[in-house]
Amino acid sequence: MDETAEINYAWGRALFDGLSGAGVRRVVLSPGSRSTPLALAAARHPDLHTQVVLDERGAAFFALGAARAGGAPVALVATSGSAVSEWLPGVTEADLARVPLILLSADRPPELRQCGANQTIDQPGLFGSRSRFSLELPLPERALLPTACRAATQAVAVARWPLPGPVHLNVPLREPLTPGRDGPPLALRAARVSRPLLQPDPGHLQECRYLVKDFGTSQSPKSTRQRDSRYCPDRPALITTPSRTLQ
Repeated sequence: MDETAEINYAWGRALFDGLSGAGVRRVVLSPGSRSTPLALAAARHPDLHTQVVLDERGAAFFALGAARAGGAPVALVATSGSAVSEWLPGVTEADLARVPLILLSADRPPELRQCGANQTIDQPGLFGSRSRFSLELPLPERALLPTACRAATQAVAVARWPLPGPVHLNVPLREPLTPGRDGPPLALRAARVSRPLLQPDPGHLQECRYLVKDFGTSQSPKSTRQRDSRYCPDRPALITTPSRTLQ
């Protein structure tokens, strides 16, 4: 087995070890040459279910629906170039609907960019503000396999909290891309990601106290709906004071 192909494949396994350890159970693959190590690593992973969708645009919407239905982040894999840009409509929907997606785009190595190589576009940061987090990984190295695993775990954490949505990991890979037989397990453990404690601003609390001072005293159906809606951030409520009405 070529050393580069072996490391590429191990890199993919490290990424999917991190994803599965953080709760990802489903991966949607769109076939392509550059993403071969990632696709093989996902397909051979014992804790992941893979689904092949040929069209990248359709794959993004398929993953969006799967993540919404399953209540867990879903990963997407695509090859380099314009294939990655086909995700944008689905990524936009995931951003607005607050659905967690993990986008893994294979890419050309740095020496093949900005030189006219085929299937090469500027992929890092491609989704702009539509992604919660965007990171270009370094080229695969055996010493950095734990780093790749941690990056994948961190990506899942950001996709879930505090505002769920898509995250993007760009994965440059050098040829050769096709490994031989499957190697031994890497025995990598996903990192534990802690969430910071969010405390409300005291000034905001005082303002809310004035706004809701007399709220909910009436037993009319309208006021009951308004009171109940406080516990569902997706349901609008009217807060009425003597001088103004807020929605």
